[in-house]
Amino acid sequence: MRAFQRAHHLDRTGRADLATATALLNQPVRTLPPTPPGSNGRLPAGALTGVGDGERMYVPAARAFHRMDAAATAVGRDLPVTSGYRTYAEQAALYQDYLNGTGNLAAAPGHSTHGLGLSADIKVTDPATLRWLHAHAKTYGFVNDVPSEAWHWTWRP
Repeated sequence: MRAFQRAHHLDRTGRADLATATALLNQPVRTLPPTPPGSNGRLPAGALTGVGDGERMYVPAARAFHRMDAAATAVGRDLPVTSGYRTYAEQAALYQDYLNGTGNLAAAPGHSTHGLGLSADIKVTDPATLRWLHAHAKTYGFVNDVPSEAWHWTWRP
């Protein structure tokens, strides 16, 4: 609350007083990105496009990723995608590996942002690239929404 008040030059009371409530209500409305057609893990091929190394993402997310990748490349950073869109069956296999204790954390099939083509696992080989992502990914609509997985970036414009 205080951070919002500070950013909007309000008295930093930490309470939702009238001035703070008014400022909150007058924030611009963000439109949500278009929802991928189909269901989680079952997107039509036409809704997906390449992001390198044979990996694909939902077309609007891929466009944003390409812009971010170009910006990273311009400053000497490499953002290779090791996993993008996953089919329901691919997610089911990863989830089973997780349950068996032989794989990384994985969402249940039908509940992964990879199944919507919105997430990319990026092979981050040096701390400078990770710092660049944390500083700039949001500009392109990407967030590291699984903090325990530095490689997992999801498009949430």
